[in-house]
Amino acid sequence: MFSLFITILIFTYFTICFKWFQKFGVDNFSAIITNYLVAGSLGFILSDTSTLSSEGNLDMLLLFGGIIGFLFIAVFNLVAFSTQQAGIAITVLVSKIASIVLPISFAFAIGAEVASFKQIIALVLAVSSLFFIINFTGVNAIKRASLLILIGIFLGQGTADIFFSQAKRFVLDSQKELFFAIIFGMAALAGIVFSFLNKRQKFKPTSKNLIWGIILGVPNYFSLRFFFAALSELNNATAFLILNVGIILLSTLVGVSFYKERLNVKNLIGIGLALVSLYLIFF
Repeated sequence: MFSLFITILIFTYFTICFKWFQKFGVDNFSAIITNYLVAGSLGFILSDTSTLSSEGNLDMLLLFGGIIGFLFIAVFNLVAFSTQQAGIAITVLVSKIASIVLPISFAFAIGAEVASFKQIIALVLAVSSLFFIINFTGVNAIKRASLLILIGIFLGQGTADIFFSQAKRFVLDSQKELFFAIIFGMAALAGIVFSFLNKRQKFKPTSKNLIWGIILGVPNYFSLRFFFAALSELNNATAFLILNVGIILLSTLVGVSFYKERLNVKNLIGIGLALVSLYLIFF
C-alpha cells in the first residue's frame, strides 16, 4: 500500500506542475520532452544492462517500452493542455477513470483475473461517474475542442496502462530500471522526432523549460517505479482502482481548494460514485 500512496502523491503533483507551467509561461512540449530525457537518463544510470545478454528478451522490452513511451508523451501533452483549459479536476477524473476501466476490463476479458461481484459493481460505478463528471451542457459545458482532448486522454491513458500492466509478465526484477529507461527514452525520442516534423511545435531548450522539465522528470521516474511495485504487490484490478480513485479524489480536492475550480451538483454525484467504488474495494 505504501507504493500506491506514493504514486498517488506523485501523479497529483504532475497536474499541479501543469498549472504552474501556465502561470510561469513554461512551454509544455519542451518541458515534457526534457522531463522524459531526465527520467530516461535516471533509468539508464540505475539499470543493470548485463541481464539482457543472459535473458535475451530485449525485443519485448523494446516493443512494449516503445509503445508505452509513445503513448506516454502523447497523453502527457494532452493532459497538460486539458489541465490548463478544462481544469485539474475534470482532466484527472477522465484520465484516471480510463486507467480504472480499460486495464481492468481487459484483464477480465482475457481471463487473466476473475472478477468478483464487488469488483464488477465498483467498475460500473466508476464508469457511471464519468457521465456525471463531464458537463456536456449548461453554463459550464466543456468546449468541443476540450472534449476531443479528453477523449484522446481517455483512450491513450487506458491503452498505455493495459500495456504497462501486461509488461510485468516478462520484465524481470533486475530489468525494471532498464525497462523504465526504454519507456522514457522512447517517449523523448518520439517528442524530438515530432518536433522536427511539426513546424508549429518545436523543442525549445531554454533555461526555464529545462529547469521545469527536471522538476517534472525526477519524480516522473519514481512514479513509474512505485507504480510497477504496486502492480507486483496487488492484483491489477485492486491496484488500478485504489490508485486512480485516490488520484481522482486528491486532485479534485487540490483543484477546488487551491485553484477555485467549480464543481456543480452533478459533478459531486460523480465524485460520490467514485468514492463508493473505492469503498467497495477496501471493504
